[in-house]
Amino acid sequence: MKPYTENGKLTPDQTRFNYRLSRCRNTVERAFGHLKLRFRSIHKKMEYSIENVKTIVKAACILHKICIDA
Repeated sequence: MKPYTENGKLTPDQTRFNYRLSRCRNTVERAFGHLKLRFRSIHKKMEYSIENVKTIVKAACILHKICIDA
């Protein structure tokens, strides 16, 4: 998704949307940053099908959670 771009002319709803979108993007970027630090295979380009990449990322999230809880 793209934020609204008309600076200074945004409605309060558009400004709120941009703020929330920014917070969501930061959260996702931090999460992938943690995964990339723990699992080097995610750090490099993945040359797999989209379905396999989804499975790999899900597995990495589960393993990361297990490592945190242990």
